Amino acid sequence: MVSECWGSPNDSGDCRHTLVNSYADALERLRDIGREQRQRGFRRQQVREEQLGFDFS
Repeated sequence: MVSECWGSPNDSGDCRHTLVNSYADALERLRDIGREQRQRGFRRQQVREEQLGFDFS
């Protein structure tokens, strides 16, 4: 299942769920979503991640 959600913090937005037949179909749908977003002007934002040093030993 591929879930697409959109909106902003100021509105309620909406969600759509699409059932796909395979993992490959899901990847293809995600690529389509990315293409649509780029066409609308959205760009990926680099996010800095910090690895926390937990020691569970």
